[in-house]
Amino acid sequence: MANVSVVEPLGREILVRVVLPVERGSAPTLNLQVNPTLPPRPGDRLSLQLDLDQLFIFDPATGNSLI
Repeated sequence: MANVSVVEPLGREILVRVVLPVERGSAPTLNLQVNPTLPPRPGDRLSLQLDLDQLFIFDPATGNSLI
């Protein structure tokens, strides 16, 4: 389960930042683009299923796409 930390409505889409649970170390974050029909709220817990055909991964240091 991922914890919603930020929700940014942009009209036809919503940008959501979630924090993934980890046992040790710093918690990784994901930035998601979601459909606005059921917008999450900060503090919500989401079960995620990723569409790998729509997945983009970026290097946080350079901003370059890795996939």
